[in-house]
Amino acid sequence: MILNDLRTEDILFRVGGDEFVVLLDGINIDGAKVAAERMRLVIDNNTFYLGNQQFHLTLSIGLVRIDGEMDTMTLLSKADGAMYRAKEQGKNRCVLHS
Repeated sequence: MILNDLRTEDILFRVGGDEFVVLLDGINIDGAKVAAERMRLVIDNNTFYLGNQQFHLTLSIGLVRIDGEMDTMTLLSKADGAMYRAKEQGKNRCVLHS
């Protein structure tokens, strides 16, 4: 579902549990905000099924700008912190690391 909205140069991977990372290559932070919100809405506007069970899922998204100076672990930590702030602010939203 989300893969349909990603460009061929974008990369989606699972980092563990229910946490995923999407790398948006060659896009500025404003474009990343638009892409993240689009992904959030795709999930929010769909119903998911497992057998006879029906589920509504939401996304809490943490955004961080890759500046070429931070290592991978620092980037993931900052994105994780922004994602947890999104959850603390009520979930189902996008938050930019400041």
